Amino acid sequence: PVFGLSVMASSKPGCAACASGGADGCVIISKIQGVKEEEQARQTESSITETGRMPIQAAGKRGINGICIRNDGKIAAAGCWDGRVRLFGVKKPRQLASLQCHSAGVQAVEFSHDGKWLASASEDTRIALWSVFQDT
Repeated sequence: PVFGLSVMASSKPGCAACASGGADGCVIISKIQGVKEEEQARQTESSITETGRMPIQAAGKRGINGICIRNDGKIAAAGCWDGRVRLFGVKKPRQLASLQCHSAGVQAVEFSHDGKWLASASEDTRIALWSVFQDT
């Protein structure tokens, strides 16, 4: 099953980027085409094309709970069952970094509105704040 999903509108009209992750431990980046602004609140016939599938490299627990795309559409963060936060490129799908602070699974990740900070929340009851790739 899918546990995390994030959609970010593209600067190109009618397009959006989508990142998802779940129990299989893969981050999937997709491009959505054919989105019209007035159709956002109802079902549409958009075209979804997978542009990247990246399995996380983890010993043991490989699943993903939460995922978020930064407002500039360049980076996605995934909160993983092994307690790490992994960063992925959206336009060129690949893993960029693996951040470790938590001692239990990461339940949620969220970028600040200005994209300078990333927060992660874990089963270990801690919240971490990260300064990530501010000049991308």
